[in-house]
Amino acid sequence: MILGKTNEDPEKIQKFIQQEIDTLTLPDFSQYDKYFFIVPPKFSGIIRMLEVKFIELFGRRIARDVETSEYMKHAVTVVPSEELFISFGEKNTIWGEPEKRLHIPLPENVGYATMMAIGYYVIAQIQKQHPPYFKENIALYTEKASKVFGSEIKVIVE
Repeated sequence: MILGKTNEDPEKIQKFIQQEIDTLTLPDFSQYDKYFFIVPPKFSGIIRMLEVKFIELFGRRIARDVETSEYMKHAVTVVPSEELFISFGEKNTIWGEPEKRLHIPLPENVGYATMMAIGYYVIAQIQKQHPPYFKENIALYTEKASKVFGSEIKVIVE
């Protein structure tokens, strides 16, 4: 749906991830249970999607915030925390301790589909280094949700 609107080339997105993101030295994500994603202001509309992906995969076990680099100027970091700041596109030189910052590059003329793919890809890398909370809980969730919706919802993760 997003690709239809933005006309981004999925092969170029995949190639960028393979050549630019996969080659980064990523931190040991298992050492963190709090993350702060910083996205460029033009992607404010993707914030909720990234938050929901975190909620789906980690529930309340892993904390996350997602804000634009512009919104970071507000009092969102007044109370310090042991978290990893992950900035997309724009390099973060202010928020968090320097050793707790990760910069994820974005291609020139990046669109929403690319931002979403890269954001989800980074979340997947985080998920790989934490327990499989989603997989462990999806069966019980679908059982409860089936009652709420009045029809059977099947487990999608085996």
